[in-house]
Amino acid sequence: MRRVYPTVAMATRRLDLPLYFVGKRSEKEESLPRRRALVLAYAILFLLVVLLVPGAQSAPAAAASKSEIARQIKFGAEMAKQGNWREAIFRWQRVLSLAPDNPRIHNNLAVAYESLGEYDKAEAEYRVALASPEAHDEIKENHELFLKFYNRYKEGTGQPQEGSSLKSKEADAKEP
Repeated sequence: MRRVYPTVAMATRRLDLPLYFVGKRSEKEESLPRRRALVLAYAILFLLVVLLVPGAQSAPAAAASKSEIARQIKFGAEMAKQGNWREAIFRWQRVLSLAPDNPRIHNNLAVAYESLGEYDKAEAEYRVALASPEAHDEIKENHELFLKFYNRYKEGTGQPQEGSSLKSKEADAKEP
């Protein structure tokens, strides 16, 4: 059961607090508005320094960006393995918003567009990836393979004949 103390003095004795904490206003309490103003001024100054000084906030933001980049790349790769190329493209485009000069991501996008049959977009992504000084031999090999295929495709040798698969299915269905 809760005790009710008849006087403030008895309550302060019970809590082992000096009487001036509970009774009259002290000098500290009277200067409270002044202290609040100082705290507010220091907080504003701190925010200005953080926002205006270059590099003051870059370390935590860079760490968060790197972890976000790694997470998006991994998820995009998982989606690509499952054949969900649209989701992979979405994830890798998010990575490009955080790291626009990453040639591997442009290569991944090129492969994804190539898999969806969007060959012009694939070619554009390969060109961006190859323009980077960090372009690896793997990207160059992918681009060369793509060009071989794409040139055959444009010439018409790589295109399947129209209706060939449909006719064979119809012929199989008609035969008893």
